[in-house]
Amino acid sequence: MGTSVAMVKNWIERCRHWNPFISVRALEAARSAVRRARQRASDDDLSPLVALLDFPDEWIVGEAARGISKLGGEEAVGALITHLENPEPLNVAKVAWALGRLRAPEAVEVLRKHARRGVPDAVRSLGLIGDNAAVPTLVALLESGLVVGKDSPLLKEIFQALRRLPDIRALPVLTRYWTIYGEIAKQRYDVWGQKDAEELVLVLGEVGDECVLAELERIHSEFV
Repeated sequence: MGTSVAMVKNWIERCRHWNPFISVRALEAARSAVRRARQRASDDDLSPLVALLDFPDEWIVGEAARGISKLGGEEAVGALITHLENPEPLNVAKVAWALGRLRAPEAVEVLRKHARRGVPDAVRSLGLIGDNAAVPTLVALLESGLVVGKDSPLLKEIFQALRRLPDIRALPVLTRYWTIYGEIAKQRYDVWGQKDAEELVLVLGEVGDECVLAELERIHSEFV
């Protein structure tokens, strides 16, 4: 299988320098190879799918990762973790997504590493796995300023992950973000700020602290 994967990779790389029609044919051939690999893969041999995780096409990698996650089991989790532990892994987002689908607690550490690098799918998977060991990483991301910006997918994923991981340790930074949104609201009508603020309110509600409850009641009174 390794030889045929290498051949398809080389074919795509060569074709993309020729004409678009040939490149499409190359990709279709590669996708057929993925379907065959998924059919051949079994609980005892994931290698046909694992070999495709380094493929230079997101669709192919996504299908391979999906196939591995459907097979499940320790070997599937181990193969995905091993891929992310490479010094410079390719296609991190798709593999991180698959680990979240598997709800694999042993993947938390490697997902935290990629979450710190700003990979939204790694953040999402940490929330899906549901291990509060991820909370300090999510808090650090909020404190870093990396997530601030219009239409930031990372910020949305962090808020949604923290909704699944309600933890009092996140309260200080969440409160600071609410103050920021309050200042934005005073200055202008901002749809982006409102949407993120809605996510933030839901997170604060999940934390369930008494002072948070008082703050949410105050917010509610301003809009009724």
